[in-house]
Amino acid sequence: MYCKNCGEKIEDGGLFCPNCGHPVADTENKEKTKISSLKIAIKVVMLLALFYRGLIYIALFISFLFEIKLISLIMFVMFALSISLTVIIFKKINRHQHLSAGFKLLTILFISFLGGILMIADND
Repeated sequence: MYCKNCGEKIEDGGLFCPNCGHPVADTENKEKTKISSLKIAIKVVMLLALFYRGLIYIALFISFLFEIKLISLIMFVMFALSISLTVIIFKKINRHQHLSAGFKLLTILFISFLGGILMIADND
């Protein structure tokens, strides 16, 4: 990491620049807190949406199980897709990896409209 004031190299975890004494931790910690809060909001919204969607899919799956088998199978596949997308997105968020536009679109379509919008609002 380098000082934003003078450009001198600063060791990781340093609070002040060794050359000019400019504080570096305040602005970076505020930025990390903001990003962290948004990512936590994304995770909470996605978990709630997945739980709600799971309850609906399970209820519909049980009610249609004996009547329309193809619809039951499609609903089960969509729920499995929602779970796998949520796991992948959680892993990417935890590893601070970039989420592609495709993941964000799939989130809007299959998991949570609000979760997808929050991911679009995140500038990572």
